[in-house]
Amino acid sequence: MLPQSVERVLFIDSDTTVTASLTPLWNLDLQGKALAAVPEHRISCLDHGYNYPDYFNAGVMVADLTRWRESNLLERGRQYAIEHPDRLRHWDQDILNHVFKGDWLPLEDRWNACPHLFGLNADYDLSRESLNESESEAIANPAIVHFAGPGPIKPWNARCRHPLKDRYLQAKKQTPWASTPLDDLPLPAWKQKFDNTVFQTKCILRRCFAKKLD
Repeated sequence: MLPQSVERVLFIDSDTTVTASLTPLWNLDLQGKALAAVPEHRISCLDHGYNYPDYFNAGVMVADLTRWRESNLLERGRQYAIEHPDRLRHWDQDILNHVFKGDWLPLEDRWNACPHLFGLNADYDLSRESLNESESEAIANPAIVHFAGPGPIKPWNARCRHPLKDRYLQAKKQTPWASTPLDDLPLPAWKQKFDNTVFQTKCILRRCFAKKLD
């Protein structure tokens, strides 16, 4: 889809907030690899049967498009999906990991700081002695915050507990969607009372009709 003249792309998922300059990422030496990405975290790899740290999270990537074009990505990915549908737990991410196995450069965690680093995965040990240097730096100084996960992880969800959700909300205020309400907002008290009254009325009517039928 991109012209042949475009040789490098910085891919960033839409459920992210950029909090630092991307210049170092853009200028990164890929050392001949097809892409650079952050390894998927240990617990996720264990849960999904991936080999840690040989599996990357595709939410943020620096891609060498020349290498991608040479890889026959679409055809190889299509064939992999047909032959191994059971392995497509994360769809395009699984296909990319298959096609570019061993052909990617690991990035520091701060370039794709996922929710497990901020206390949103109960099984992930965040004690100081358990974190490596890359994880500690990502927590203290994230460059790209990735709100990866189901509904309540997303900062546009009213039930979001992510400690950095306000960075998204501040940015949202500067967009045409500033007045768009968050998902899953609790109903106003009057609406809850009205819905409950309707429900109770329906229950009474059902019981009355049931007695007449008997």
